[in-house]
Amino acid sequence: MKKLMIILLAAMLLVVGGCSSAPKVSADYDTVSDAAAAYKGGTDLTGKTIKVRASMDSAAGIIYMMPDMNAKANVWVTIITDDANRNEVLGIKENDIVVVTVDSVDNHLTNSMYIFAKKYQLAK
Repeated sequence: MKKLMIILLAAMLLVVGGCSSAPKVSADYDTVSDAAAAYKGGTDLTGKTIKVRASMDSAAGIIYMMPDMNAKANVWVTIITDDANRNEVLGIKENDIVVVTVDSVDNHLTNSMYIFAKKYQLAK
């Protein structure tokens, strides 16, 4: 009986521990603000990864749109969609964690910065 209780307890701990641990996702920049500041400081973001907490439900691939006081710009993060990933990208909801790999940055407007990505990983 004691062995059975120990086995059940161990199994419960494994199940609870396994369910509560989210996969660790690393990125070159932990926030969009950090990436924007680095870009404003002269760093090329192409190929770099950014951990993004979606500020809104995905609308046409836009997952983040917030003013950033450090970068002195409105910052947008957009995942470029195609037929293969459109439904998944449009399924991203506010507060989901997504790690994007930057393809390009457009800041031709003084107070706006647009970060575009094709590659991404959902870290929900």
